[in-house]
Amino acid sequence: MVVTPDSLLQSIVRRQAFAGEREEHLKSLAQSSRLAIVLDGWNELDAVSRKRATGQIKSLQREFPELGIVVSTRRQVLDVPISGPIVEIDRLAEGQQLEIAHALRGSEGVSILEHAWRTPGIRELVAIPLYLTALLAHIPGETLPTTKEEVLRLFVSEHERTADKAEVLRAVIFGFHSEILTGLAVEATRAGNTTIAKRQTCVAVREIENRLSDDGQMTSAPQPTAILDVLVSHHLLVRSGSETGEGVSFQHQQFQEWYASFEVEQLMRALAAGAVETKRKLKADVLNSHAWEEAVLFACERASRADDRGVQAVAETVLETMAIDPIFAAEMIYRSSTGVWNRIKQKITSIVERWHVSGKVDRAVQFMITSGRCEFALQIWPIISNADSQARMGTLRARRYFRPSVLGDDVEMRIAELSEDLRGHVISEIASGSGMDGLELATRLAVRDTSPRVRVSVFEALLFRRADRFAATVLRTASDEVWATLARKGYSAEILDPDSRARLVRERRQYMEMELDPMRKLDALVDAGRDGAQVGSQISALIEDVGFPVKDQYAKWKIDEAHKFFPKEIACATVGPGAFASARGGFGRQEERARTDRHVIDGGKAHSVGCTYVVHASIQTRLRRDRGWSGCGSDEELLTGFWFPRFWLRCGMHAERYLGPEAEFIKGDNVQSSGGFFGDEDPPDRETNSG
Repeated sequence: MVVTPDSLLQSIVRRQAFAGEREEHLKSLAQSSRLAIVLDGWNELDAVSRKRATGQIKSLQREFPELGIVVSTRRQVLDVPISGPIVEIDRLAEGQQLEIAHALRGSEGVSILEHAWRTPGIRELVAIPLYLTALLAHIPGETLPTTKEEVLRLFVSEHERTADKAEVLRAVIFGFHSEILTGLAVEATRAGNTTIAKRQTCVAVREIENRLSDDGQMTSAPQPTAILDVLVSHHLLVRSGSETGEGVSFQHQQFQEWYASFEVEQLMRALAAGAVETKRKLKADVLNSHAWEEAVLFACERASRADDRGVQAVAETVLETMAIDPIFAAEMIYRSSTGVWNRIKQKITSIVERWHVSGKVDRAVQFMITSGRCEFALQIWPIISNADSQARMGTLRARRYFRPSVLGDDVEMRIAELSEDLRGHVISEIASGSGMDGLELATRLAVRDTSPRVRVSVFEALLFRRADRFAATVLRTASDEVWATLARKGYSAEILDPDSRARLVRERRQYMEMELDPMRKLDALVDAGRDGAQVGSQISALIEDVGFPVKDQYAKWKIDEAHKFFPKEIACATVGPGAFASARGGFGRQEERARTDRHVIDGGKAHSVGCTYVVHASIQTRLRRDRGWSGCGSDEELLTGFWFPRFWLRCGMHAERYLGPEAEFIKGDNVQSSGGFFGDEDPPDRETNSG
C-alpha cells in the first residue's frame, strides 16, 4: 500500500459526520494549528494495521507540523508513533459516577448505581465508564438483576456487542473465544493466582485448541500468540509485567471467576449424573479450595435458574459441601434459586435443629443468617429480641452481612412491637450491617417510627454507610425534635441533599445562639468549625469567659481540637485575661499550643526561645494587670534585651502565686517554680542577648 499524507484525512471526510467537508478544509486548518485528530483504540489494531497507521501519522506530522494528534491506547500497547505528554485516565470517582448515572437515567440511574456500589465486586467495575454505561443502558427499572452472575454476563457481552470486535473474534479465533477464556480462567484459578505466565498461557491455549480439534470443531488452529493478541486487544485480557508481556490476566478477578464458573457447572452436572471420579474432583479440588468459592457461587446462580437438571445438580452440590464447609454451603443456598432450597430444605433444617443450642450465638446461627432463609426465624427472633445486648449484637454481627430475610415475612410488624430501645438498636444494626435489602428495610421502619430517638439512631447509621438517598428519606418526614437533635450533633457537612443540609445549618445556628451551657456550646462550635464555619472568635470569647469550666479535662480536649482549626484565636484566648490564664490554674497544653504558634501576644511576638515562654508571658500579663508592674519591660525587650534574665527571676518568684497547682506542670517543662531559671536549658547569655 502506498502511504500518502492524504490517506487519513480522506477517511475522515468520508464519514457521515463530516459530510460536505473537503480535504482542503482540513489541510487549511492543520496548517494554521486549528486541527486536532483524536485516534482511539490504538491497542485494537493488529501488527499490520499499526505499521500502516504509523506511516500515515508520521507523513502527516512531516507535512503539517502544527497538526495536533492524540492517540488513546491501553497501557499494555504503548508503541504509539507520537511523542509528547502522556495522560493516564483514572477510574471514575463516586461523584462522577453519580453525575453520569443521573444524566443517563435520572433517579433510576442513581438507584441502580447505589445497588451496584453495595454489591461486592461490582462496585469496582462500575468505576470503569464502559461497564457503568452498559449497566445503565441495558437494565430496566431501578434495581440490579436478580443475580450477580447476570450483571457479569452483561458486562462480558458488552465486549462482543460491537460489530467490528465480533468480526475480529470470528476471523481469528473462529468464535471459540469463550472456550479459550474459560480454559485460561481455570488455569489461573487452579494456580490460585490472577496472572498466568506467558509460557503457561501458550500451553493452555494449545491444549484448548487440541481439544477443540479432537472434537472436530476446529480444523486449523492459529498460533497461541495470535489468539492472545486478539483477546488482549478486543476482549477481557490484559498483559501484565509492563510492556514485556511476561504474563496475561483478566481485566478484573470477577471476570476470571465468572469464566471459571462454567468449568464448575460442568462438574456439578456430572456429579448429578452419577460420575464417581467427578465427585472426587469436585470435592477435593474445587469445594475444598478458597480460590474457587466465587466461581462456585456463579455456577449456583446460573445452573439453578437454567433447568431442572441444573437445580438438581446444585442441590446435590450443596449437600456435599455441608460436610466440608457448612457456612459456604449456606452462602450457596442464598445465591441459588428457591427450587434448590425446596429440594434440600427438610435435610438442612433437620441438621440445623440438632446443631443449634437454643439461645446461644453459635455457628449454627451464622449458618442460618448466611442462608437468609425465613424458615429459621423461630430460632433467630428469641436472640434478636433478647434484653442481653451482647447476645443481640453478637447475632446481628455474626456475619459480614446480616440478611433480614432470615427474620421472616412479618419482620416489619415484629420489629414495630419491640420496645423503643430494642427497636432503635435492631434497626440501626440492620442499617449498618446489611446489603441493599437491609438499607431499604431500615429506611421504611424509620419513616414509620414515631420515636425521635429511633429515627436519629437510624439516620446516623445510614449516614455512616453513605446511604445518602435513604438518609434524606428519613429526614423528609422527621419531627422538629429530630432536626434539633441532629443540629446539636452536626452532620450538616456530611449530608448531600441540599434541602436537608440547608435546614440543618439553620437549626444549628439557632442552637448555638440559644445554648447557655458552655460545654455543650463549645461542642457545637467545634463541630461547626470542623465543618468549615468561621467560629474562632466565638470559641475564643467562650473560653475567655470567667464562667468557663477551666479544670474540666474534656474542655481542654475540646480546646485542643479547636486549636487545629483556629490556632490564632485559641492561642490568644488561652494567654489573655480570661479563664485559662487566670490564677485558678488553666495552664496546660493550650499554653504550649500558643507558644508554638508564634502569634501576637500582648503586643509582642511570641518567638520560641526553647522554654515555655507563653506561660511566663501569661505571668507577665497578670503582673501588669494585678500590680500595675511595668518594670519587667515589653515582650520584645523580654526576648531580645537584657530584661530577659531579670524577668525570668521575677517570674520565678511569683510563679506559685499565679500558677498554683499548675506549678508542677511548669516544672516538668523545665521551669522551676521557685528558682527563676530552668533545668535542662541554660538561659541565653546576657551579653549575647543585649548585643
